[in-house]
Amino acid sequence: MNTIYQTRPIRVVRQVGWWLFFLVCVFYAIYALVMGVTEILHLLGIVDDARTRAAPLVFVVHALSGSVALISGPLQFNRLLRNKNRNLHRVIGRLYVWAIWIASVSALWSALFFDVTIAAKIAFGTLAILWFSTTSVAYLRIRHRNIREHRE
Repeated sequence: MNTIYQTRPIRVVRQVGWWLFFLVCVFYAIYALVMGVTEILHLLGIVDDARTRAAPLVFVVHALSGSVALISGPLQFNRLLRNKNRNLHRVIGRLYVWAIWIASVSALWSALFFDVTIAAKIAFGTLAILWFSTTSVAYLRIRHRNIREHRE
């Protein structure tokens, strides 16, 4: 069987999958951005209908940096972007790493003050630690020029 016929459907599935992944991330990024801006407006006394939060400034930092991570993350998996423009890939990657570091530290801090059970606090805290750790490992691998391991 000809390899052209085998690879074309796989390429289409990958492209459709990436676009679905990207659109879901954009949806949640917009939601996080709206929540962060609403909280800022609430803190400034402009909006009254924001939810009460235990650590509102930490929540704002988490929501805004998380929205940056949600947009920049999928862009790192775009093969066309990664292969055609390495410098843009690096800039977006650095932006992603900083956004994750800030969002995960603020998530860990927020987890301590959530009004939830201890099991939920542990789950949120563990997720924040894993988020920070996996991003840091990928960052260290690319800094040491281990591209294959970085992609894993």
